[in-house]
Amino acid sequence: MFEEHLICESELESFELSARPGTSVYSKRDDAFSFGAVLANLFGLPGGKDSGEGTETSEPTAETDGNDGGTSAPQAASTVTPKNGTSARFKISNNKKVKCVVDVSLTPIDREQGGGGATAEHPPMSLAETSKLLEIPPHEHRFVTVFFAPAAIAKFAATLRAVVRDGSDDKTRELRCELRGEGALPHVTVETPAFVDEATSSPTVTFPMTPLGSVSQKRQITLRNDGVLPAFCRLDYALKTAESHNKRSPITVIGAGVTTEIAPGKYLPFTTFRRLNAHTRLTLSFLSLGTAKVFDVTYEPREEGDDSLQVVLAVKSNAFETRTIHIQGSGYVPDVLFENLNHSFPGSLKFNDGPVGSRMVETFTLSNASRKNWRFEFPDFGDSQKNENETSKAFQFTPRVGHLPAGTSTTITATFLSRSETLLGVDSENPPLEVPVKLVPVKSYFEGAHLEYLEKR
Repeated sequence: MFEEHLICESELESFELSARPGTSVYSKRDDAFSFGAVLANLFGLPGGKDSGEGTETSEPTAETDGNDGGTSAPQAASTVTPKNGTSARFKISNNKKVKCVVDVSLTPIDREQGGGGATAEHPPMSLAETSKLLEIPPHEHRFVTVFFAPAAIAKFAATLRAVVRDGSDDKTRELRCELRGEGALPHVTVETPAFVDEATSSPTVTFPMTPLGSVSQKRQITLRNDGVLPAFCRLDYALKTAESHNKRSPITVIGAGVTTEIAPGKYLPFTTFRRLNAHTRLTLSFLSLGTAKVFDVTYEPREEGDDSLQVVLAVKSNAFETRTIHIQGSGYVPDVLFENLNHSFPGSLKFNDGPVGSRMVETFTLSNASRKNWRFEFPDFGDSQKNENETSKAFQFTPRVGHLPAGTSTTITATFLSRSETLLGVDSENPPLEVPVKLVPVKSYFEGAHLEYLEKR
């Protein structure tokens, strides 16, 4: 009867947790068949244009299902298959030497408890018209087709009953099987950003203040599918910000505007042992591992001031999952700029790899973009009393201290000489070395002189 489906010895609940979503299976222990989780049609009216009804399929017969033992005419008729649902075929065989007529019925179980959308005219589980009455020749078989098209987020069940007319053998005259299924929707959660703005009640990506012309460190938007169905989702720029984005918005979401499939979470079985009264108890548990999709967000301010962008998360077949994600950043005009660096990431300097004890030299430019005069000072990594970090002692900057009048620049020479094996900026366990530069404003000779003269008078 279940030759087209998986058959398991365990309970359905245990098997469904570890099985791939959408897998139909028959459980010998429960004597029940499960359609698994199926997309619920919450947004279409039964029988309407969006309900999914209207796709015609022909019921398989002995001539098309591989049965070469009979020459009976096919059971002609076409049935209507719901687009949003699924179907399953069950094999009914006649092992006797005479033809039999089988009446097939499907009776819902606790339909009132099954949730909305289950009506007498449009039940979640229904029989194909050609499956309600079967005429099976001797030593042949026919297939019963059952459709499952849930219209609510709930669990449904029905009893499939096949009765042979005028059957005299109690063992073979009637067949019963419980059918189960679950209506579900794709579910996507915003894992990052974790910060939710109280004013907008929306997840918010916040960039630090970023100098004009530079690119801030990437932020990420992580979407996770913790449901049981595959989720097709996309991030789109909101209508309010789409026009500004067309004018080259400083905020960019890499991957926006493209529909992405996120696989559902999986469940891995593991076994735990617990000793209880000199007996070992075996426990089977399941750990959920939801899959995720990561979108990188970059920010490159071009004007001084605050910038913002709104992106909308849309999940196919689930309007309840639509959410707005806010992205904020602020650009400013820096006083001093690091220019002519040899690394693609702004504000970073990279030394080539080399043997221990070799001297490597790189140069860059320190420019004063403001109208003030500045005194700069790089840290003295060679001072053992002030610096206890052995790694930073390998770096030296020349000149270490100097002055930058307004609108001028100077060349800085950076030297890397390590006496031991050093790894910096390779991975999260070996982050790059951050070098703070101290800036102190310096008054020019004539700046404020007239104010001091007036105060003395």
